[in-house]
Amino acid sequence: MLPPPLLSPSLISMLFEILTGNKLYVTNIKLSLTITPSYIIRAGFYHSKTDSSLFIFHKGPDTAYLLLYVDDIILTASSTSLLQRIISLLHAEFAMTDLGPLNYFLGISATRTTSGIFLSQTKYATEILEQAQMLNCNPCRTPIDTEKKLGPEGSPVTDPTLYRSLAGSLQYLTFTRPDLSYAVQQLCLYMHDPREPHLNAMKRVLRCPATRRSTSGYCVFLGDKLLTWSSKLGMKASSSNLRYADNNDAIDDHIEVVKTVDDHDVVDVDSENANGVGDEKTVDNEKKGGRRSFVWDHFIFVKGATKAPCPYCKTVIACAGKKNGTSTLASHLTNVCRTSPLYKKNIDSKKQATLGFKPISEGDITGGSLATHSFSQERCRKALARLCIKDNQPFSIVDNEGFQDYSWEMNPLFKMPSRWTVARDCLKIYKEEEKKLKGLLKDQTVSLTTDTWSSVQNVNYMCLTAHWVDDDWVLRKKILNFCPIANHRGDTIGKMVYQCLQKWGIERVFTVTVDNASSNDGAIKFLGKMLKGPHAVLDCKYLHLRCCAHILNLVVRDGLEEQFKSISKIRNAVRYVRSSPARAASFRESVERVNIQCDKKPCLDVETRWNSTFLMLETAEKYADAFDRLKLIDYKYRSYFCGDDEDDFADNTRKRKRKEKVVGAPEEDDWEKARHFIEYLRVFYNVTNLISGSKYVTSNLFFGELVTMHASISRMCADEDEQKRAMAASMKDKYDKYWDNIDNINFLLYVAVLLDPRNKLFYLDYCLGQIYGMNSAKTKVMSKKVVETLNELFQHYRMKEDRVNARNKKNSAFSTSDSSLFTSGAKVSLETSFLKYLEEQGHGVNKTEVDIYLDDGLEKRDDSFDILNWWKVNSLKFPILSQVARHVLGMPISTVASESAFSTGGRVIDQFRSSLTPKTAEALICVQDWIRSTPTDIGLQDMPVNVLEELQEKMEKIELDEFPTGQKSFESMDED
Repeated sequence: MLPPPLLSPSLISMLFEILTGNKLYVTNIKLSLTITPSYIIRAGFYHSKTDSSLFIFHKGPDTAYLLLYVDDIILTASSTSLLQRIISLLHAEFAMTDLGPLNYFLGISATRTTSGIFLSQTKYATEILEQAQMLNCNPCRTPIDTEKKLGPEGSPVTDPTLYRSLAGSLQYLTFTRPDLSYAVQQLCLYMHDPREPHLNAMKRVLRCPATRRSTSGYCVFLGDKLLTWSSKLGMKASSSNLRYADNNDAIDDHIEVVKTVDDHDVVDVDSENANGVGDEKTVDNEKKGGRRSFVWDHFIFVKGATKAPCPYCKTVIACAGKKNGTSTLASHLTNVCRTSPLYKKNIDSKKQATLGFKPISEGDITGGSLATHSFSQERCRKALARLCIKDNQPFSIVDNEGFQDYSWEMNPLFKMPSRWTVARDCLKIYKEEEKKLKGLLKDQTVSLTTDTWSSVQNVNYMCLTAHWVDDDWVLRKKILNFCPIANHRGDTIGKMVYQCLQKWGIERVFTVTVDNASSNDGAIKFLGKMLKGPHAVLDCKYLHLRCCAHILNLVVRDGLEEQFKSISKIRNAVRYVRSSPARAASFRESVERVNIQCDKKPCLDVETRWNSTFLMLETAEKYADAFDRLKLIDYKYRSYFCGDDEDDFADNTRKRKRKEKVVGAPEEDDWEKARHFIEYLRVFYNVTNLISGSKYVTSNLFFGELVTMHASISRMCADEDEQKRAMAASMKDKYDKYWDNIDNINFLLYVAVLLDPRNKLFYLDYCLGQIYGMNSAKTKVMSKKVVETLNELFQHYRMKEDRVNARNKKNSAFSTSDSSLFTSGAKVSLETSFLKYLEEQGHGVNKTEVDIYLDDGLEKRDDSFDILNWWKVNSLKFPILSQVARHVLGMPISTVASESAFSTGGRVIDQFRSSLTPKTAEALICVQDWIRSTPTDIGLQDMPVNVLEELQEKMEKIELDEFPTGQKSFESMDED
């Protein structure tokens, strides 16, 4: 908060004089442009001799005063007709807004009473304390320590700008707090080089409450002529030296004011309550506890008064103590005064609540539930903070005029907090939700994903996300940390991840999914060493899991590079037809001539997101004939692709950069390449969409999609077209590097296939046969290795379960009764003989849960099949294997959300979050993920192409409904 400009005492004097006249009509005006004093003088006003900001108009019985500061005006006149004439004169010359009766001007609130106008800096004082984050600090008795003197010693303050801003604000506050003048003066002496002792002294001043005596203003008169004014604490008599020589010029102007002001009573200026930031508009503060009725937020309490005027309609209402109380005032505000903001509104939430439907959340097919609602300032503040968190709104939204108008219409009782208050509320919500999440994570085995981001200030961030299946078999995903990181070295990343795990108290980590950067290999090695212990799964043998979406990006990127020239030509053709309405109309004419029936329109791609490139090619290819015809009939289309040396037209429609490469319009060969490339790109598009989901299990889906990709690449490698084979070869190199080399494969991806009751070993063997050949040696080796991995996991979990059971048995006080049917020896004999009998019958006595599960039949392959629910139901039959499935199926195979998975560029967080401090940015990003029902991508600023197309179509329909036909846009007129 920047302090309002310091005004001279003479200007404040004139402000007092203008406002104390009850018979003057005062209004506040806001100008769009700064008004010039020369224009005011030409309008008939003349300068005040004591202050250049005050202008006076006096002609016969008409008198007006105009107080100007930059683009803010206070205007008062002796009659409403004169006031309206002056406003009309100003409005004819300048764009302005009439803000109505004066209530706030340069940090001073003005409230009309029966005896004048009540001036207050309560709101301004509150903003100072909020800026200093000292709103809830304990008060101190005096503003300055008399035993210590300030000097130039001490270490420099960390934020000198804040110190200077607070010092300037306090200096302006001394107009109504003269008791702080000396202390503030001492603080201002060190504004050029503030030190820590100076900042501590300033905090003492901020903690100093106003005395219970009101700060009063008094005026000195000679007969009926005003000489000067001053302010002091309390109403005790004191002498005043009249400096006639210094006030000769002031008297001339004051006499003009006195002619129109017939009430010369002393105006009391409020002082803040014991906390220094009182909200009650009272002249005479009462004892602690004060008045609790809402009516005193509107009426002015005057001790001993029996009547009070309505601040809105000026009706005088009885309020004499116990006889009338506040009920008549409340009834007037809510039922009588039509100009009151509380008219016909329910004020007492305890008496009656409003019935309404809650908002419908995404995925709720039953609709919003019916619930009661009553107003609460605290709940509204919390809802405002959650709005900023969920919808990624800046804290400064509370300063937006439109949002303030909307909030007032929703409920005028809501007192809009400052941006600093909203920021603190957001951090409080973060702390509350952090505590809840720690409870959810207690004793859970989680899989982690980590990824790196950067801000617009080039600050590196690390995002750490936890994935797990909870005790109710529900898949969970929560962002744990979004913290700055010094560099991308492996040991730095590993240490940061481990520190975050210690903060959350997480000891059980199943896998860590990372991209394929070489530095991540070092991070995994560091984490493997640190996480080894009683809670590690097979000593972190399968800890490292590579991001499958990132590998797919590498594969697709090689294919895009092979087709770069053809894709660039098509992209430029689409850019041309979308660059203006006239070009779009010409293209539509070509479409109609060649009779193309397609609902989708050509769309531009985002070059760093290859899914948008796929969608662009898929749509543009359908309009290939229209583009070819456009090349024949539209010379501007041809010139668009011409270089400077080939430009035969004077009105070339496009200016090119010097080094821009001209690739020309797409030819038939380019369209043919695009058709073949789309066919294979669609496979990778569907796979990436599938494996990048975060609301369903993905680990069991990947292997089947891997087979599909392998088959597509194999077909490309066997194609007769040499270019296709070259493109396929580069893609196959990446594929073989990560998915054909056993050493680079995490076999948990294949174990997830076995743990899908629709697949099991049959599906695994079939898919391996499709890749390596049915009954081939490598297929058998891979199949055997996967089953061994599952058995290895099962034995590990069984040993952990046995240790837990042994510990529980040791602590149990259970003992076998001697009156049982068999003795212990008899029991052993019976068990031994029964096992021998089963062995003779050949019923697999030594079968484990894994053997029983794999021998059971397959479940029906149905899209509605819920794999987690199946394991939940069968957890009693497979108590140990179900725990293995719970952790394997809960691991993610991609580090990023579905839309970011298509990005071939780096990930950058948006501008608003980049402008925040790292801790605040982390709090907002994390808590948004925790409380939002549909979390958004951290840095997704580009709207998906399909969503953008749908939005444009709907907006075009709305424009046709709202605007008359025949109107042309500026772009189309330029084209004509």
